[in-house]
Amino acid sequence: MYIDYLYLNNFTVFNTLNIEFSKGVNIFIGENGTGKTHLLKLLYAACKAAEPQISFPQKLVNCMLPDNYQISRLVNRDAKDAKIVISAEEQGLEEKVSTQLHFSKHNKKWNATVDDEEEWEQKLNKSNAIFIPAKEILSNCYNLGAAVAMRNVKFDDTYIDVINAAKIVINRLPENGVVFEA
Repeated sequence: MYIDYLYLNNFTVFNTLNIEFSKGVNIFIGENGTGKTHLLKLLYAACKAAEPQISFPQKLVNCMLPDNYQISRLVNRDAKDAKIVISAEEQGLEEKVSTQLHFSKHNKKWNATVDDEEEWEQKLNKSNAIFIPAKEILSNCYNLGAAVAMRNVKFDDTYIDVINAAKIVINRLPENGVVFEA
């Protein structure tokens, strides 16, 4: 999957933002608090939402962890509602595909409107994404996922997803060496 366009209106620290991405490497540069990580987590949530069993708004909430898991807390302070438009293309597809997310300060939990969700899933479901957070050292913590599930600690989905992606079970066989199982 190649994300080629992002439009934000009243999302977190952004009033309005239009980005056309290049097919190569794209770099976000800015001071602390300017929204670089917000952009990365948003793009990650959109990529994961290409999997039919993953809801875009719920994944966004689980990655951003707004107060009380309310997507409404991701609306810019000076606004009543927010809009996100993301366009992408998949290798081998002739046309781009896009999805839109709409939510307001009145939305509860991760309740939001997603436009063109089925097409997004159908055309991009073979994509795979992983977000490696700045605190990547946590990927060595095998039981962090269980601790989060038991609500002993609170970490956003980007940490849990990278830990789950890195998990392997190692079985030692007496004569055959080491076998890795996913």
